Amino acid sequence: MLNLEKKTENINQLESWNEILLAIEGLGVIVKSNGAKVEHMVPNILYFMISNVSSTCAFSTAVLYFALCDVATGYGLTIPEILADNVGHLSRQLNLTLRQRNLSPPGIDTLLKLIINVSYLQQLNSSIPNDIIDSMTSLTLNLSISEDIHVLEILKLIFVIVEGYKQNYKKFDESKDDMKDDMDEGLITRMIAQLEKDKKVEQDEMKRAEESINDDVAQENDKFEAVMEQQDDENKLEPNFDQIFLKICLDHVQHFVSMSAQPRWQLLALDIVTCCLDLLGTTPQETAGSRQETFLPLVHQIWSSLRLLFKSNNIFVVDKAFDCLLVIGQHARDFVHKRVVTDVVPAIVKFFATLDILVKDRERSITLAARESHRILEKMITGLWDLLALLDLSPLETDPLIHMIVQNLVDTTPGDPNQIRHKLRPKRSLDANILELKLNYLVSNV
Repeated sequence: MLNLEKKTENINQLESWNEILLAIEGLGVIVKSNGAKVEHMVPNILYFMISNVSSTCAFSTAVLYFALCDVATGYGLTIPEILADNVGHLSRQLNLTLRQRNLSPPGIDTLLKLIINVSYLQQLNSSIPNDIIDSMTSLTLNLSISEDIHVLEILKLIFVIVEGYKQNYKKFDESKDDMKDDMDEGLITRMIAQLEKDKKVEQDEMKRAEESINDDVAQENDKFEAVMEQQDDENKLEPNFDQIFLKICLDHVQHFVSMSAQPRWQLLALDIVTCCLDLLGTTPQETAGSRQETFLPLVHQIWSSLRLLFKSNNIFVVDKAFDCLLVIGQHARDFVHKRVVTDVVPAIVKFFATLDILVKDRERSITLAARESHRILEKMITGLWDLLALLDLSPLETDPLIHMIVQNLVDTTPGDPNQIRHKLRPKRSLDANILELKLNYLVSNV
């Protein structure tokens, strides 16, 4: 009762005026009235406002919004415009704060989201992406040397960066698709012009080839090797900003996936790793079937920790690990084919049996564990068929897997094949045929 009263008192304090909120509103009024006179102080004023307001408090957020409106009005701008003009200072000041290992300002998460959003609107400003990498580097450095009580807080901030980055990355891809659609107009005309240009280049090359046909063969071979080496160097692309950023996240966060004594760390680390791998798998030369010189080594590093999570007693950890496995299967495919069959599939089948027992337990049917078990069971069974299709398992690999799944479900749902058919809905006709054979055989022998 005492804790509840204390919590209610804290909430009431957050939802009322205090010294910080009064200072924020006062600064907004001052800038609105004296815009030109305090122009040199506006970056510091904005940093003070945003960094001292927690996004979880609706009242404080409302005060911040109206104060930012006052600041923007003082210069005849909108809030996005005034923030865009000062995002460089905000980013540098945030990096200085993180380097000092100061995580006390309540609005750090808001600052991170703001910098990510504004940065993607200013692609031409190269210092902004570098500042984002500096923020991530500072956080990961703090992560490696912080005490246990700060690790979860830092992981949350890293997750805020990754989530904001993911949203803007998708927006950026959509904008590129729109530009591509616009370029498709007049495509035939451009194709004809390009063909004529290529034809002229080909004629020039043929002419040069005829002039040099009597050259020494050894000299030609040397030239050919030099050209091939040059082409290899040209084809080897340097990592772009997205790949550098995502690799920094993965290199420093992947180790927390295996810390079974801290499940909250594991869950956050799995969210970050899954999101980063999914984004990395869509960058140039990292898509399925490409070179994947960055993606595959990272998957190899993460795999040793990921495969052990499927034996965890925490159903939520297994659920998150399965989400990560689906992303890896989507982008790596043949690289993890054998690993999934030998390391993961048997553990998943045993986990299905555990979940099904929890779902069928009448004494626990109304508990949160039973409801979550039912949700995770349905989700993982559906996801398993997607995984089998992505990895393109052969009948010899699929047959024992489906046999184990059906056997466990027959034991918990005796004599009712329709319920099992309702749970198991394969994506491939191959899996559906094997499933039907197993059902007819196992149910008839019950």
